[in-house]
Amino acid sequence: MKPMNQRLKHPLRIFHAFWHRVYLALRMDFWFPHVPIALAVGLSGLMQITQTLSVIEEFLALPQQSIEQLSGGFSSLAIRGIPHDVIGVLLVIMSLGLLIRSRLAWMVTVLMSIASLLLELTPLASQPAGLILFHAVVLLLLFFNRQHFQRTSLTTGTLFSITGVLLTLGFGVIGSYVLGAQFKPAITDFPTALYFTIVSMSTVGYGDIIAQTTEARMFTISLIILGLLVFATSLTAILGPMMNQQIMKLVQPRGKKMQRKDHIIVVGNGPFARNATESLEKRGLEVTRILPTAPAQGSDIPKDFI
Repeated sequence: MKPMNQRLKHPLRIFHAFWHRVYLALRMDFWFPHVPIALAVGLSGLMQITQTLSVIEEFLALPQQSIEQLSGGFSSLAIRGIPHDVIGVLLVIMSLGLLIRSRLAWMVTVLMSIASLLLELTPLASQPAGLILFHAVVLLLLFFNRQHFQRTSLTTGTLFSITGVLLTLGFGVIGSYVLGAQFKPAITDFPTALYFTIVSMSTVGYGDIIAQTTEARMFTISLIILGLLVFATSLTAILGPMMNQQIMKLVQPRGKKMQRKDHIIVVGNGPFARNATESLEKRGLEVTRILPTAPAQGSDIPKDFI
């Protein structure tokens, strides 16, 4: 009788072979798993927004009320749903970045998902248990598939960073204005609300405007956390590609960029590869060398190499 481990290996091999055929037939290397994860993140963001649509409708009527009525409290006003709306909008935007396997989009999505779960677990939250479970599953999928999101781009990173900063600023300005009477001195205009938002997001904390109620303190805490997350990811997104470019310049000090069109690729750095390159270049052909390591200083450096 065969041992248990050998009996288990046979079905596993069959399943692995079947999965490999399906993977190749559906060309899953082009869209899996980043496309399903991006769709799940976008759906998660839309669910965040739709859960607070009634709160948004209430908020749209705010200009018709006095500032005293606006500052009625965290539990009675639209400010209760604004953090979820901001996170939802960010998740929808970041899902577009996940489609192109953006590392920044992955980082922001993970941070926003964690923030969303923390908000949903607070005593004031009223999210369904199924929605919380769905967000937790999405977060786990992001974590276990992190190796598929490695692309960095200065342009994409800057765009997402600006979007995140603007959304967080909007959340801070509107929230501090709505809860204005719960601060000392009271925040009664948008310039003061903008000042308080920037001071809180930057964690400067001058202490000239102080939250007096639990609702105002909870809002300030959420603003500080969001500000730290957005600034940290934005800094990483912008400085990361710039540092990579500088490192590449150090690794390839004399490497020249060229339009790789109608060229021949030679892989390796052995005598045969060097002789083939020299022969092809003498015939006027463009050659790109793919080297295992960067050429040493003082050695024969190819015209174009990777």
